[in-house]
Amino acid sequence: MKQVLLTAMLAAMAFASFAQESDKKEESTYYLDISVGYNISLPPFSNAKTDAVFLKPRSGGSMSFGFVRKITDEWGLQVEVLTTTFKVKDSDLADAYGSGVTLSKIDIDPYRSTFFGVGGVTFLPIMRHLTFDVKGSVGINLVEFAKQNFNKLSQTGNVQTMTVSAKRSLAPGALLGARLRYPIGESVDIGIKVEYGISFAKFTDVQRRDTSSLIPEEQISESLPNEKKTVSYLNTGLTLGLRF
Repeated sequence: MKQVLLTAMLAAMAFASFAQESDKKEESTYYLDISVGYNISLPPFSNAKTDAVFLKPRSGGSMSFGFVRKITDEWGLQVEVLTTTFKVKDSDLADAYGSGVTLSKIDIDPYRSTFFGVGGVTFLPIMRHLTFDVKGSVGINLVEFAKQNFNKLSQTGNVQTMTVSAKRSLAPGALLGARLRYPIGESVDIGIKVEYGISFAKFTDVQRRDTSSLIPEEQISESLPNEKKTVSYLNTGLTLGLRF
């Protein structure tokens, strides 16, 4: 009986030890990162000439998600998604048309960029608990056009309801960055990150439509030249990470 109890005790201790080792292994194997932040457009994107179709992109909010599979203590593979917005000013549209044209009820969507990428990350421990991650990804960047809705006073004195739209752009992109994180628990990190993103955007099927009439057949549509731009931006954010 004593031998059975001793065997059971040793087996339980071995199982507990194995479970702890497994937990440690799993804890150090995967890393889930969620971030909210702020981004600003950089040249040449921020220097793009403003006209009545393509308005100058400015700053906006961002949100990201990343998943890392640790390969060794020094590096790992990652999948990440970053969504950024670039607001535009209503006054830019009015300035593009000039003082001779009266606009009202201006409603312009921001440019929205979503990056889907895969890449690698290097882990660099610094000081006692801080970890500095250097990461980079390549993938696909989806950019939505800044759709315009506004009223325009025509030369005849009639008010025209105008809409300017284009198809979303899908093009290759890259995202490079660094993250500094600090553990606040057994499996939770907080930190900050800075990233630089670049891609291209080609907006096709650009249309300016007069939607004053409720009858679709009577709405006047004008095809405009395609718009091709380099999308470049700097993104910063606060991160919350989970190690498991």
